[in-house]
Amino acid sequence: MKTEDSIIHEVLYPYPIELVWQTLTSSEALAQWLMPNDFAPILGHCFTFQTAPRMGWNGVVECQVVVLDPPERVAFTWRGGSILDTLVTFTLTAVEQQTRLRLEHSGFAATGEAGLNVRDLLNRGWRSHILHRQLPELLARLTEQPQSRVEPY
Repeated sequence: MKTEDSIIHEVLYPYPIELVWQTLTSSEALAQWLMPNDFAPILGHCFTFQTAPRMGWNGVVECQVVVLDPPERVAFTWRGGSILDTLVTFTLTAVEQQTRLRLEHSGFAATGEAGLNVRDLLNRGWRSHILHRQLPELLARLTEQPQSRVEPY
């Protein structure tokens, strides 16, 4: 789902909250399902995600941890390129032996049409392969279980 300013997705993973938290707050895990990085779970820590440059973008996302509330919430700023400052917030909720993950990536409207175009591009990635393929594949590998079907919440 997207709003004028935000990308919002909720997914229910068949794994305990502690495991999902680990994949959101470990540099090594983030590198496996999102991008190579120098993340550290420390409030105020500045870090970068790096990927292959494309379409006039150098492939670097500059970030800073602004919320760290284990094992329920982590948020970081997300600056990809020179025009867009956004915020990525992951909120986890234990649902019996499962975990509901809510992603909100906000702040796109402030830069007008350019920001909304980036929102649409990032929304496709979060929805199509990051939250529904790459993250669940890592969770399955970490538990050495066959991948369970992941359901949108």
